[in-house]
Amino acid sequence: MNFTVGAVPILIVSAFSGVSHTGVLILVIVIGVTTAVNSLWEDLADYSADRISGAKTVPVVFGPRNGLLVTVALGYGLLPLMLLVGVMFSLPVIFYVVLFGLAFFVSIRLVQNRETLLGYDVQRLLKLGDMLAGDFVIVAIIQTLNLMLSGYLKVSPIL
Repeated sequence: MNFTVGAVPILIVSAFSGVSHTGVLILVIVIGVTTAVNSLWEDLADYSADRISGAKTVPVVFGPRNGLLVTVALGYGLLPLMLLVGVMFSLPVIFYVVLFGLAFFVSIRLVQNRETLLGYDVQRLLKLGDMLAGDFVIVAIIQTLNLMLSGYLKVSPIL
């Protein structure tokens, strides 16, 4: 469901613009997957409420520890997609610097909390999930700005 929330607007804009090429398809996939992974991070923060309400989210179905590990793995899975976007649109080096800086930030947070991440203390895992969900909001905002500004720098005659 969340994949379509991100993907369908791209398809609508490309249809109204009369644009149809592989770049649009790649953007649909990247934005759709990114939106879906964003939803998983939010599910981590809502674990208790989702469990009580009977929602079948990834953390509820797999449990807090495995749900957190799946979400982290899928988050890292966004890196190749972002690299593909950078290469596809010939974005400047700053795009890659910021992208890897964000990945480094998340990696440091995970290393700092590795005992909790690999443990089975549900309360600590839920607190870690809340923290990582908050971090991911910041990462998503910075990466969105990174994409926009890198695209602007690429086409700007000044730079």
